[in-house]
Amino acid sequence: MPRPHRVLVVDDTDDSRQLASFVLERAGFAVTEAATGAEALRLAGTAAVDVIVLDVHLPDIDGFEVCRRLKAEPAARSIPVLFLSATYTDLQARARGRESGAEGYLTKPCDPVELVSAVENLARLRDAELALGTRDSLLAIARVVGGMVDVTEALRLVCRELARLTGAETVGAHLLDGERDELRPVAGYHIPQSALGVLGGTPVSRQPFWPVVSAGDVVWSDDVAHDERFEFSLFRMVPHQSGVVIPLIVEGEVAGTFYLVWWRQRRRVDPSESAMLQTIGQQVGLLLRNARLVEDAEIRWPGCSAIVARRTRSGGTPGTSMRTRPSVTSSSNRSPASAG
Repeated sequence: MPRPHRVLVVDDTDDSRQLASFVLERAGFAVTEAATGAEALRLAGTAAVDVIVLDVHLPDIDGFEVCRRLKAEPAARSIPVLFLSATYTDLQARARGRESGAEGYLTKPCDPVELVSAVENLARLRDAELALGTRDSLLAIARVVGGMVDVTEALRLVCRELARLTGAETVGAHLLDGERDELRPVAGYHIPQSALGVLGGTPVSRQPFWPVVSAGDVVWSDDVAHDERFEFSLFRMVPHQSGVVIPLIVEGEVAGTFYLVWWRQRRRVDPSESAMLQTIGQQVGLLLRNARLVEDAEIRWPGCSAIVARRTRSGGTPGTSMRTRPSVTSSSNRSPASAG
């Protein structure tokens, strides 16, 4: 059963906020409430919100400014905003609402049917935008897996698309170092400068990490700090709220992982999204398997890679290598929202 759309209702007047929440909950929405602009900004950045119903007259930050800040924040800019105001009801206020980036504007008193209809329309709009983004990201990942790039570059590009697809704030890729029996970082996307040294240079030993991913299932937590499955040093060195591990399985063994990070947001993963991420991991596992085959062929038949390279230039199957070097992208360079 799909989860209900989650609506954040922001209003400093208790009766008005509770009335709007009651109407929306009766219509099947899951509602979170906020009484200030600061609280709205915090919840929009830390909770899974599909639509924001926003009052203009707030005690700390007016609604127009809240909306402008939301639209400037990569993690929140795609959330539709519906103004609902009893004070700012003229055409000038509506124009200011549009200028701030809002997708809708209603005035109080508001007919419950009109409120529900407006929120439903905005929720459908967000669903459509997310579906379009999902399609584009999945197509991009498919092109990477089947395209002419080396393993390190492929993993970096998939990290980028996973960030776009899921809204993860940071994504890292690790590959197995068989000699040392540990996962080593080889690529990353949107890694904060403060965590670059740790995430880019810290391997993950076989225990206790392996039991988390050895079954090939996607594993997630929205409370990493208190989840015993994530009890190992790397995650403790860079505290964060939520994480998702996507295993890369080659011939029944863990060959690597993607790790998705939400620094402050409590991010949950439903079964359908987990299945999609697992499929992506399987696709990338095939890429690693093909790279391993090319590497083995080069060992058996020296000069094979030159033949593969010529085929690549002529449009044939590319050569890739699993002997990769760390390649990470810092947040100071590019972000998931701004990447091309």
